[in-house]
Amino acid sequence: MTAKGAPKSISITNCGKFEWVMVKKNDQRVLKYLKDKFGFAEIDLKDVGPPIQSPKIVYRADYVFMVLQYPIFDKKTGRIHTAEIDFFIMDNRLVTVDVNEVPALQQLYKEMTVSKNLTKEAQTIPHLLYMLINSLIENTYPILRLMSGDIEEIEDTMFDNFGRNFIKNLLRVKTNIVRSRQSLQGHDEIMRKLRAHFDKYYKKHKKLDAYYGQLIDDTSDIKNRLLLKKETIDALHETYQSLTEYRTNEIVKNLTIVSFIVFPLTLLAGVFGMNAINMPLVDHPWGFWIIVGIMLAGCTSMLAFFKYKKWM
Repeated sequence: MTAKGAPKSISITNCGKFEWVMVKKNDQRVLKYLKDKFGFAEIDLKDVGPPIQSPKIVYRADYVFMVLQYPIFDKKTGRIHTAEIDFFIMDNRLVTVDVNEVPALQQLYKEMTVSKNLTKEAQTIPHLLYMLINSLIENTYPILRLMSGDIEEIEDTMFDNFGRNFIKNLLRVKTNIVRSRQSLQGHDEIMRKLRAHFDKYYKKHKKLDAYYGQLIDDTSDIKNRLLLKKETIDALHETYQSLTEYRTNEIVKNLTIVSFIVFPLTLLAGVFGMNAINMPLVDHPWGFWIIVGIMLAGCTSMLAFFKYKKWM
């Protein structure tokens, strides 16, 4: 339901004793409406606007302002982008600003508008907020599984594929992991502060401790998994660099050996090609074949020497 007199990007759903306001844009018109309608502080609305802000939580007189980030997977490019979600948490109202229209959040909002069971489950603002954040966290696990699949593919093809596509894919996965870690940086601490706030003002709901404790544990689990994936992809990157360096050294070594063998032969051919007077073997009936034999003997000797030294 669109709020009366509000921009089209703002809609409201009734969740029993409170309402959920969904905001899908952060232009100046929308920010002015939020300030005039709900009295949000200018400094918080400034954080709602671009550019993207780091995760944080701020306590105001009549609301709590919170910024969270979550990784979003782009199926077309295979890359992960960071989506910012801003929360204005009040006693009887939750305002969320979701410019990126995160699928998990929009799906929950859509279901909340049509499902009475969900409305009953979201008894209070803390319960709704738990459901919302839990849904966002749960939708992070499929991204982790995609990362694991990408890492396994890199491991399987590392020793066979040295093309541009391979290193491009490796760097894509590495960037995805870094962006995901940046998105979730500080989430567990924010969840602790939010739980402490709700413990103070919602003492009747003892289950909130367990709910938000779960969010803290899940967030820490995801961060630990991302750390492990970062260490794995860093190790694979270092291995790839070592393999590339080894391969380059082998190519340079082989070219050096070939150059070392060819140079004396070229020199010998140049000497006999001067056509000087009294040049040995020039007038000999088998002179050409003798010179070729000398060249072949020299080449064979050098190859045998390199083999003996185990340089090739």
